[in-house]
Amino acid sequence: MTILCCTKLSRTWHMGLRSICLAVCVWMCSFNAHSQIVYQCDFEDEAERNQWVLNEGPRANKCTNNWYMGTAVNATQNGQFGMYISDTGEKPEYSGASNNVLVAVRELTLPEGEYTMFFDWMAKGRAASGDGIWVCWVPDTTTQTYSAATIRPAWVDSYRLDTVFNSTSIWEQGKVTFTTDGKPGRLAFVWTNTSTPKPVQPSGCVDNIMIIPKIDECAPPTDFKRTMKGTSMQVTWKGDADWYDARVYDYGSDTWMYFDSLTLKRITVDGLTEGVVQIFVRSHCGESGVSAYEHYTPFYFLPGKCVNYLAIDDATQCKTYIGSASSPRERVALVDSGYSAMESRHTIHYMPGETDPRTDNMLATKPEGALASVRLGNWNTGAEGEAIEYVYDVPDGDAAILKLKYAIVLNQPATSHPEEQQSSFKLDIYTSEKGKNQLRPLDGGCGQATFHVGYGDQTGWHPVGAGEIMWKEWTEVSVNLREYVGQRITVRLSTADCTQGGHYSYAYFTLDCESAELSGLNCGEENPTTTFTAPAGFNYEWYLPTNPDSILSREQTFQIEPMDTLTYNVDVISQTNGKCYYTLDACGIPRYPVAKAEYKWNGGEHCQNVVTFYNKSYIYYKNIERWNQDGRVDTIYTNYEKVQNTIWDFGDGEIVESNADSVVHVYPMGGGTYKPTITASISDGACAATVVVDKIQLPDVSVAEREVHLSKGSMFNGRVYWEPYRFDEIIEEDGCEVLAHVFIHETEFTIDTTFCEGGYFQLGDQKITESGTYKSKLKSVQWPEVDSIVTLILNVEPSLVVEVADTVVICADQENIYIPITILQGQMDSLYLSFSKAIVAAGFEPQYAFGGDELVYVQIPDSLVPGYYPATLQLGTPRCPVPDKQVVIQINYSSSILAQKDGIIALLNDSLNGGFFFSEYSWYRNGELIEGADQSYLIVNDNDLGAQYTAVLTRESDGLKLPVCPILYNGAMGVETPMLSNVIVYPTIVAPGQKITINADTEWILMDMLGRIVIPASSDKQMMAPLQQGIYMFVFPNTHKTVRMIVK
Repeated sequence: MTILCCTKLSRTWHMGLRSICLAVCVWMCSFNAHSQIVYQCDFEDEAERNQWVLNEGPRANKCTNNWYMGTAVNATQNGQFGMYISDTGEKPEYSGASNNVLVAVRELTLPEGEYTMFFDWMAKGRAASGDGIWVCWVPDTTTQTYSAATIRPAWVDSYRLDTVFNSTSIWEQGKVTFTTDGKPGRLAFVWTNTSTPKPVQPSGCVDNIMIIPKIDECAPPTDFKRTMKGTSMQVTWKGDADWYDARVYDYGSDTWMYFDSLTLKRITVDGLTEGVVQIFVRSHCGESGVSAYEHYTPFYFLPGKCVNYLAIDDATQCKTYIGSASSPRERVALVDSGYSAMESRHTIHYMPGETDPRTDNMLATKPEGALASVRLGNWNTGAEGEAIEYVYDVPDGDAAILKLKYAIVLNQPATSHPEEQQSSFKLDIYTSEKGKNQLRPLDGGCGQATFHVGYGDQTGWHPVGAGEIMWKEWTEVSVNLREYVGQRITVRLSTADCTQGGHYSYAYFTLDCESAELSGLNCGEENPTTTFTAPAGFNYEWYLPTNPDSILSREQTFQIEPMDTLTYNVDVISQTNGKCYYTLDACGIPRYPVAKAEYKWNGGEHCQNVVTFYNKSYIYYKNIERWNQDGRVDTIYTNYEKVQNTIWDFGDGEIVESNADSVVHVYPMGGGTYKPTITASISDGACAATVVVDKIQLPDVSVAEREVHLSKGSMFNGRVYWEPYRFDEIIEEDGCEVLAHVFIHETEFTIDTTFCEGGYFQLGDQKITESGTYKSKLKSVQWPEVDSIVTLILNVEPSLVVEVADTVVICADQENIYIPITILQGQMDSLYLSFSKAIVAAGFEPQYAFGGDELVYVQIPDSLVPGYYPATLQLGTPRCPVPDKQVVIQINYSSSILAQKDGIIALLNDSLNGGFFFSEYSWYRNGELIEGADQSYLIVNDNDLGAQYTAVLTRESDGLKLPVCPILYNGAMGVETPMLSNVIVYPTIVAPGQKITINADTEWILMDMLGRIVIPASSDKQMMAPLQQGIYMFVFPNTHKTVRMIVK
């Protein structure tokens, strides 16, 4: 039997349809006798097209659609033809005017046996009605396979090889198996559609049919997996073949890649674009033949979006929950078996052209222009609920509006449930109080919304059939976060079935961000703006500020006359809560950007030229008021409004786009002259201004300096010098170059110098380490009889010695971190507190600068999670450098996550403690471990009044053990201990050993920040401060009073 060789695969564009060829026959040219192609058809050969019988039957003329073979669709490289359903033959679109059963038949006689058929297809139709393509093998030639304007006949269900093929608008690969008895039979492609006023396009399309004997000797690859590194994807698989062929199609770049004769079960593909990738791999098994291509469709996306809503499996960015309809957040779990699986409760939909079959394919599973959507919930009943949470650090500028696009599908009861029992989709946005992790809703309920059918705004809801299933079309809702710039918010989305258990609910959504400002504001005078556009996803009211009750427009856009210079206001109002809005100004007066910047050289320590640039750019307005004999008179004014975008060109080849108030740049250590520029722009770059920040001259910080004094005949750096001489030479020390100023002296000379403690001065055979005046005779190498008389005046400068704790402990609800430092010797003129990139990601700045006599205070970032944060202290001295100091900043949980009532001290749950989950607990009383106390609560009694309690918690997400800042037990049954108001401790910032006065009529205890008792119960009115620096706490057990003291 002849083996046919087919053309390679490609993809074409036709009639607006994205035709992507996935046909397997492309690569079957090397089959042996074990895997022959017994039939193939790509509809390119006219003689083969004539073998097909289309639309046969006595009532076929009643059909409003027909099968056609033509050029409206094609899935073959360099081909033109395909087979498709159409009402006119011009394009693959069908009419829903009547029911249709349309049959395309090819009679074949195949040897007895089992066969596999591959074909390319695409089709939609009303899924709930069974519209689509049915593939049949009719094992005789007597059964009538007629077309008719009717419902699907019984013979289709009797001989169909699979379920209906529908729900895609792109070419996909179909695969069916069937058995023949060696007698003639019919291969039939059947299109069915029901009568509908809203047909769902495209109609059924078929191309690249191939039939091969089904063999088991050469198994195709299995268990595909992919890993990503940037834009590179490695795909691995399992199999026992001798070698493999692979083909890869990248949707985003419209590119095919080929990998042949692979002995390793993996491929690496570089330079991919975001989205869907098609992978095809087949096995070569020597004498056993070649397998069919196995199909794998991975999806990937790049991070960097304002909210990485697709990162549902990344616990650092997203947390997923499952539960019941009344409590969707009962436990943390990710349930994702793929987007086509009903059991998936959190999954990603990414296939191009995919529609939801439960909506009769009327709803796309992702909004137009989106890479993918997240589906929350499923079509399983049983009163299920699920939720998903994201964290977002709200930036200033272009991303202060959070945009939610959502679509909902739900099963509606025949008799309406009360609103509280209905299926629902909810949005909740929370922020954290400063210095705490406890979540609280946005002010005024401005971040809360519930969406369900039958209540509230019913725009965009559509029934399926009799209305038992309802779906809401893609809708955009936006939330203003301008008041929360710099804060970390939590975005929570949840779905819930009806609480009675009989009806399901699920939703698709995407999240994005945009600027909270108007677009279309004037830029320059050449093309004055006449249309202003407010951010999308809100309601709007435009008005003059002088007459706010007269609404001029309620549309998103607002038009003015070209010469209109009035100022207008627009209230941008939440669609879900009319009390939540903000106001923007719009004015037609021309605007211009002013580029302005300042800079500061941060010194050349550690062989680095570090420069900080400060962005001072702003916008000014220029209004043409009048003309006089001298020409035009303009009024220029500014409110120092920020520009839209800023680009820094540092003059050394590096360009950075940043709207931050300051940026830090490291120039080459060799220094030089640079002319950095700043470009400020508005109106999406339509108006821009560029200025040179300054002509910056930077020193060569790679070269330190030192003096070297020698007598004639001495050797330096491998050379002997015979005459008095003065020269400079570069040598290397500790990774930096050192410029040595070398002095060759006569036979008698004086050296007056200073060096740092810990080193020595080599004077002849002497190593001098102390200050003083010294004389010595130095022998000449060339003239041993000639001595040099050297007088050395030496000043040894003390090295800087400081005392700093290895660990600084504070509570998460404190505003500042204080690091106590004591100078024991020497002089310090500057100090830098630095954090690594990983720690900066937690919210700290990369570096904090302090003067030598400043207290080291650092504000705690609002987004900081309790934990251990290592830092580096770089100590600056006038002359003698000292090694860096390492310190760990330990941020303990705030005591506010503990609550006490009725003799119980308990840890608050994740909804009240900042979103934390814990796996282990250890309780302490007055600094001592309580044996057996390993639950999330502790039972105490009134004998413990005034005792100090804390717990060491093991965080579930990362296994970190960390204490809670201590609380005082104030009694069971809500009994309050008396509050003493006249407790005074002074001073509270003291030096080690300094006298402290305690003015209180009750006992006190002094504890450190780990809860350890430093001074037990005492009534003394005075005491000496501890010698160990740090933060301490005076605790007055008979009161609620505590006083913090810093020893520095």
